[in-house]
Amino acid sequence: MSMDLTNIKDLEHYFAYHFDTFLFPMLAEQYLLREDLVRAKKVCKIGLEYHPDYIPGLFLQGRTLLAEKEFTKAEKVFKRIIKQDSGHLNAHCKLAEVQVELKRSETTLKRLYNRILEMDCTNEKAIKWLEDIGKKKEKAPTLKKTSKEKKQTPRDELASLPISSQLATFTLVAVLKSQKLYEQAIEVLSLMARKEDADKKRIKEEKEELLRILNSGEKL
Repeated sequence: MSMDLTNIKDLEHYFAYHFDTFLFPMLAEQYLLREDLVRAKKVCKIGLEYHPDYIPGLFLQGRTLLAEKEFTKAEKVFKRIIKQDSGHLNAHCKLAEVQVELKRSETTLKRLYNRILEMDCTNEKAIKWLEDIGKKKEKAPTLKKTSKEKKQTPRDELASLPISSQLATFTLVAVLKSQKLYEQAIEVLSLMARKEDADKKRIKEEKEELLRILNSGEKL
């Protein structure tokens, strides 16, 4: 496969001839970052028609709906992700954003923010929300294992792709993780860490999680 991942035009051209590609979340994210919500939404729609349960694609769809202020629709998408993967921290965080906008009950939000703290005990938004309502943070139980990976994976497609620092994003990490390409995901995180605006904390957490998985001897 010959494709320059640093060039959005190449991504667009590739997608135009490969609607069934598992890389569609990367193109959707590029549109989302450019605030081209119409194209981001369209790419997600097409990609999810081929891969309806693909979590990276659903997450981009949810982010796009959130950007469009389609809060009720976004809520359904993030809940769907969590149903498939109960340990998806980012989906929980985005769901919290949505439910705050929808003015869900204090009980609902308290349960959700405590769940977030179970997965990330330093989450500032969760801590602040609980402090603001005068509630003490509950002791977080042991994190449950996430749901099983999809049986059909795009490993052949991803394995031959070059890693680019310009398009090294958490979305690409999520795509690689979903296919158990952990070493490639760590390589992407290393590239991301070199950027001036890098989210060092999240990169460190993602890398530690991947190293734990590799050290546990999980087979591909």
